[in-house]
Amino acid sequence: MVHRETARILVISGPKGGCGKTLFATSLARALAACNKPCLLVDMSSALHSSAIALNMRPEVFSSANARLSSSTWGDAARVQPVSRSEGELSVLPTPYASLDYMADVPDMDESRITSLKNAPYEYIVVDMPPGIVCPEILYAADMAFLLATPEPDAIYACTQWLRQMLENRLVREGFGSCLEEDWSYPEILRATGGHRAADLEYAVMARRVFFVLNGRREGSEDYQSDALCHAWGCYLGADVRWMGSLHFEERRWFYTRRCSSDDPLLQDDSIQAEVMQIANKVMSPNFEKRRCLGSLNAIRNAVEFLTVAPDEKPRHAYRRLYEGYRRDNGLVSWGIPEDLIRMTMTQLDAAWQHIHNGSSVIPFELPQPVAPTPDFRVSRKLADNFSAVSDYEPSQSDLNAGSWLQQCRENAGMTVAMLSVRTRISPRLLEQIERRELSSFSPAHLQAYLFEIAKALALPLDEVRKKFGFK
Repeated sequence: MVHRETARILVISGPKGGCGKTLFATSLARALAACNKPCLLVDMSSALHSSAIALNMRPEVFSSANARLSSSTWGDAARVQPVSRSEGELSVLPTPYASLDYMADVPDMDESRITSLKNAPYEYIVVDMPPGIVCPEILYAADMAFLLATPEPDAIYACTQWLRQMLENRLVREGFGSCLEEDWSYPEILRATGGHRAADLEYAVMARRVFFVLNGRREGSEDYQSDALCHAWGCYLGADVRWMGSLHFEERRWFYTRRCSSDDPLLQDDSIQAEVMQIANKVMSPNFEKRRCLGSLNAIRNAVEFLTVAPDEKPRHAYRRLYEGYRRDNGLVSWGIPEDLIRMTMTQLDAAWQHIHNGSSVIPFELPQPVAPTPDFRVSRKLADNFSAVSDYEPSQSDLNAGSWLQQCRENAGMTVAMLSVRTRISPRLLEQIERRELSSFSPAHLQAYLFEIAKALALPLDEVRKKFGFK
């Protein structure tokens, strides 16, 4: 086994409590240890040692003889020695698993403590942080900083504020403090500096890479929404945020199975462990190419860079993922990013794709002002397994009774507008507009996308629905 000279610190953080940081930190440490990677789990988030309980460590172990590894003995061959906790040194407890140790009651982290951690005889040190930006020294010194959130409006908005606060410290240090307003954005700072310090500004916001994990994914499209959210954060704050994966709880019963079974709970397969293992594999084999700051890119001149959300993705697939993630009216992006920036970014996405697909942009495009769609506005997207341009829409050929027909189909299916909204993730206001056939505010791409979701939810033939609304 090849060991690193210093341990890699993985910080699990988030803006608010209750988002599953401890569960993810414990599962990630378990996954790394299962790959025979010596791992230390550091619990800084709970005085009740909740991560130790999740590791199946008995509570009485904390009141009996403990084991510790002081900062002066990190390199000793015997890495766990029985001692008293009263000395106030860094203490390590052995877990039931050979490659995983546990540390709690860590004092305030300073530079010497971080150095001690990195010189520890481990390959990975997973730190479960308290909510907010606490102990920023270890956050900035970490090899990978994970941002964990649940798919809820308050949680996603809090993540935006968490990123802004984290970047502010760096920007102030680099001399951009005078440009910071209360709700600053990267494009505003770039304009305020007149572009004279663009390279310094880009370096300041891109120096700290963040890895986003969505905890409690409810449907497949939230993977696309997570990609789009990271992209939007890059355009809005200039931050380099990468989506690492999401966790999907198929049922709550798995938790009780872990706690009540006579088998070892950490050796059981549950509904999230495979997904955590996928994230662990990305941690062990990083393949993240350094990219330009999205907020600095011209979407036409740098079309491929602006669209790319993963190193091995083709622009067409990247565009589809991003556009699908942005277009949700009540999705992750709309919870954390201003509406005008979403509209401008979608215009940029369309312009970048048209530039790649047609060799030139058919959309008038000037940065940094958002551009309203022209009457001939066309968007390419994937519908019913076909990636094609929306070029066959004739509103004058639509059925005048299309909206009432769709309403009748919904009522026959026993659904209210609210129930259909939950099923399709389309807001009730938009569903009512479609049923009233008030379509003047919809672009062809949006209308076709909504009809696709409605047809799927009501089990209607997509071609029939499209035809009634004017799509040939």
